[in-house]
Amino acid sequence: MKNEQEIKKELERLEKFNDPVMLMVIFLAIPAVIVAAIISSFGGGTLIKGAIAACFLFFTWLAFKVGSLIKQRIESLQTQLNALK
Repeated sequence: MKNEQEIKKELERLEKFNDPVMLMVIFLAIPAVIVAAIISSFGGGTLIKGAIAACFLFFTWLAFKVGSLIKQRIESLQTQLNALK
C-alpha cells in the first residue's frame, strides 16, 4: 500500500485534471478540430458533414469517459487515505 504522503500527492495531481471544461477543451479543440479540418478537405457533402459530427461526438464521449475515470480514481484514493487514518 502507498503511504499517506504519496496518496495526497497523487490526489493533488488528479484534482488539477478534474475539470470538465478543461477536458472538453483538450478533447474537442485539439484533436476533433484537426480531424474535422482534414475530413472537410474532402468536400462539403452530407457524408462529410456526418463524419465531422461523428468525430466531435466521439471526442465528446472520450472526454466524458476520461472525466469519469479521473473521478473514480480520486474516490479510490480518498478511500485509501481515509483507511490509513
